[in-house]
Amino acid sequence: ADWQNAQRTLVEMPAVARVVYLVVLVVGAVIFGVFVGLGRLAGQGLVALHRCLARVIDRRIAFATVLALSVAVGPTLAQDFVLRPVFDSVNSSYAVVDRSTTPGTTRPTTSFQSGGPGSLVSWRSLGMTGRNFAGNAPSPEQLATVVAPGTPVVEPIRVYVGLQSAPDAAARARLAVRELERTGAFQRRILVVATATGTGWINPQAARAFEAINGGDTAIVTIQYSYLPSWISFLVDKDKAAEAGVALFDAVHRRWLREPAATRPRLVAFGESLGSYGSEHAFDSDSATASLRKIIDRTDAALWVGPTESNVIRTPLIEVRDPGTPTWRPVVGDGRRSTFANTPGQLVRTADVPVVYEQHASDPVGWWGWASAWSVPLWLQGPRGYDVPDRAHWFPIVTWGQTAADLIAGFSAPAGHGHNYNDAWPEAVAAVAAPPGWTAADTRAISRRLQHFVVGPE
Repeated sequence: ADWQNAQRTLVEMPAVARVVYLVVLVVGAVIFGVFVGLGRLAGQGLVALHRCLARVIDRRIAFATVLALSVAVGPTLAQDFVLRPVFDSVNSSYAVVDRSTTPGTTRPTTSFQSGGPGSLVSWRSLGMTGRNFAGNAPSPEQLATVVAPGTPVVEPIRVYVGLQSAPDAAARARLAVRELERTGAFQRRILVVATATGTGWINPQAARAFEAINGGDTAIVTIQYSYLPSWISFLVDKDKAAEAGVALFDAVHRRWLREPAATRPRLVAFGESLGSYGSEHAFDSDSATASLRKIIDRTDAALWVGPTESNVIRTPLIEVRDPGTPTWRPVVGDGRRSTFANTPGQLVRTADVPVVYEQHASDPVGWWGWASAWSVPLWLQGPRGYDVPDRAHWFPIVTWGQTAADLIAGFSAPAGHGHNYNDAWPEAVAAVAAPPGWTAADTRAISRRLQHFVVGPE
């Protein structure tokens, strides 16, 4: 209880009353009893099976047979009769949600958004998150209220392809490229290839930051790959994120290369949370250094926010960090090819760095992994993060379980802590996609104006 409240103090949350932990003990005892009962029931079933077999064959052979069956068949039964039905039920529930439309979201009346007039993607097939993304793009008049006075403003392009729009990731990626061509996206200044989170969600504050900083001269494209929230997809279905990230970026990149080098848009790879995991896979190579080289060769910049512990490039980069630099803010080489930032202020001078990571020391998504059940994780080695309690220590299984639970609650922390990055979008976007002549003062000014800039339901 003391450690929990020390953590909550560091992330600017109110303390939890000690009486809450009495409830935890009661609920824990009930769950413990249920699992013990199930375990004993399974054990009695195996004993009964052994007795039956021992009547017709040697007891030792019967024992070996029962043991082999429990090892071979047990996981299959758990998968087919417990985990799979639960997963299918959850997936079906979220599929129903995906067919709904958030109140206040309406079909676009402009051809610059997927689902609008002339779109190759039907409004119905976008799914709920796709309709939110395409249907709530800011108009030029709305953007004009947040950009610097006198800045030219055009209508931003948002391209979205839902799970129901095409049969698989490759087909969705091809359809997305055709939508980009239809909307004139390859003639914009910035082209953002975004890998979505589990439900197909793109953070609206991130999208608006790209558009406001560039006066709407942008195109953002993404495809949906799941109905499930990110924390569920991360545990059971993250391969789909990788498949979508690779399919979309490769398809867009091939088409982008056909444009004249002098006039084609600045190509930015982007992903938040599970989206960063999927986006990175388009550049995965044999080593961290080779992956960085591939990013630089194939993009103008990459922005990955709230990356996961399983990211195929970020984690190897942390492992080869310069001695003396912490895992939560590693320095790799001379810092000119990649930078890791924890706060918006650390992003001010990264405009010339092509690969930017924004991660919080207290973000459970970035530090949860199966290995923490049996070994001390990196985030508890060396100097602690600025919002991680010094008193916290590693316990086998327990630390893993606590961090796993935090995956669900990461967004409950205020901006700047946990998995909430909503205070950093203007600085992060300016670091990779600001127009020529952009200054830190410009970032601060537009950050203030974006604080209250909302288009449609969040």
